[in-house]
Amino acid sequence: MAKGGALPPPSRIAILSGYFYEWATEPARNAVQRAAAALNSTAVVDLEGAQRARAAAFIITAAEGGALPHLPIGVQLISAPWCEDGCLAAAKALEDAGAARCRIA
Repeated sequence: MAKGGALPPPSRIAILSGYFYEWATEPARNAVQRAAAALNSTAVVDLEGAQRARAAAFIITAAEGGALPHLPIGVQLISAPWCEDGCLAAAKALEDAGAARCRIA
């Protein structure tokens, strides 16, 4: 019981599935299971858009690493909210600036 006899708030700890589970190694999965058990957490959630966000991060990292003079573009992109349209616009802006070559299907 929490102070004053009230129940503590419910745990907000969960295991991420989907993209994170698929790309984790077996030892990492086992460590997550042990940590979840120690924290008495049984919730499993899927973070929608994780795969797209990771792809966007790869694009930005590659473009910035290969074209450091264009860093201000990347800084602007990092602060933008991510969605498919935003990723495509970012890729086009990088290509237009000569920082990357993009093929948008």
